[in-house]
Amino acid sequence: MKENNRYLDKDMKGSIELFPEDREDLWHLFNIIAKGNSITQLTKRKVKIETASSAVQEIKTLKLTIKVEKIEYDSESSEIRVSGIVQNQNRFVKVGRYHSITIGIKKHPIKIWKFHWDQMYLDRIKNQLDDKRKADVAAVLINKGEAHIYLIGEAMTIHIASFNTTIPKKTNVKIHNSKMKAFFKKVATSLVNNIDFKIVKAIVLGSPGFVNTQLIDAMMDLSHTKPQIYSILEKKRHVFVCAHVSSAHPACLNELMTSPDVESKLGDTKAFEQTKALELFYTTMKDREELAIYGPKECKIAIGLGSVEHLLISDDLFRSNNYQERKRWIKETKIAEQFGGHVYVFSSAHQSGKSLNDHGGVAAILRYHLDDAVLNPSAYKKNTKKKKKEDIDYVSDDPSSGFSSDEDDNLYYYESPNIGTYVNAEGKTLHNMYLLKDGSRPNMKYTRSRLKCPELLK
Repeated sequence: MKENNRYLDKDMKGSIELFPEDREDLWHLFNIIAKGNSITQLTKRKVKIETASSAVQEIKTLKLTIKVEKIEYDSESSEIRVSGIVQNQNRFVKVGRYHSITIGIKKHPIKIWKFHWDQMYLDRIKNQLDDKRKADVAAVLINKGEAHIYLIGEAMTIHIASFNTTIPKKTNVKIHNSKMKAFFKKVATSLVNNIDFKIVKAIVLGSPGFVNTQLIDAMMDLSHTKPQIYSILEKKRHVFVCAHVSSAHPACLNELMTSPDVESKLGDTKAFEQTKALELFYTTMKDREELAIYGPKECKIAIGLGSVEHLLISDDLFRSNNYQERKRWIKETKIAEQFGGHVYVFSSAHQSGKSLNDHGGVAAILRYHLDDAVLNPSAYKKNTKKKKKEDIDYVSDDPSSGFSSDEDDNLYYYESPNIGTYVNAEGKTLHNMYLLKDGSRPNMKYTRSRLKCPELLK
């Protein structure tokens, strides 16, 4: 992506002109443009031209500005279609008419105007302007007669090609070998035609058994007849990484990317970090369920308490048409980082991002367990029965409670793992307080709505 112009005032209001150069740039533009923005670009429109004797229709190339009402991303044609109301005066198109602008790869620069450019948008543009962050990993899932080729970038996974061929059993070895050779030739040719070997960091071949190594051998045999393939393999043989997967089905792409054989090659890429973070979340959910939470409501509470060690969040939440909602999530990610947490923003164009969206678009791994009464206080209050007087330990006037004996002579106290509760003689909850990590009560007043104890945040 190229940035042609940028005009932003001190309130971060203004425009940025960008030029998309590949499919990943288009995906970033789709995440940047939001409903209510204004965009300007050269576009074609059929207009009516009246002459003295008649009126004819012609297709004119016009520079129009529209206020965005609808935006769609088409991965098949690699285009973004933006619809909205025309805002600039033009001799062919009146202000207020509807028009659709198509944004393509290497066609026209596009100027985007916003009332406020969030830092998340600016960081996305900054990262995409760096050529080193472009898609530099290719992945191949292959088995006998089945193969899927992907190009994996920082923001999206691009499906390049798929092959399905019926391979007969080895009862007739000659026919079997002939079919396999033709199959490997198709896959090898597709790899050479669709991958830029100048920037590719690794080509990961995943398969059950040894089909992946057979593909490399077949490519070497093919290279003797095609000098182009031979020169590539001679210079780039080190970029091929073979790994074992359970099958060649596309669902095994995450399994391939988290393989130990792949980690040494891809450990410094963002896509690999995201996949590892999601795998860690699933492992934590399986082994220590109390430390893995998901859903917007629960994660916001945990972030406010400073208990989030790893925050996994989908870029779908930052693509919301609601400005206040986007602003809230940007603030939540900053709070999580201030408390020392690691934040991973997942692209919904990656398989890992789609999996995260199945859990509400946000999940977290906690440093320590939070009680259900903390994460879901409304449900806890409905399901919790009133404590009987004989089941509650009596405590005398406690300065940490926020109550005095003059206010309530019959004050009782009980504890769950992370929360202390003061109730009266009838079992009515008077006050809740969060306990310190060592289980003790902080010597200060609390409010139900917001945690204000700095001792918990150390």
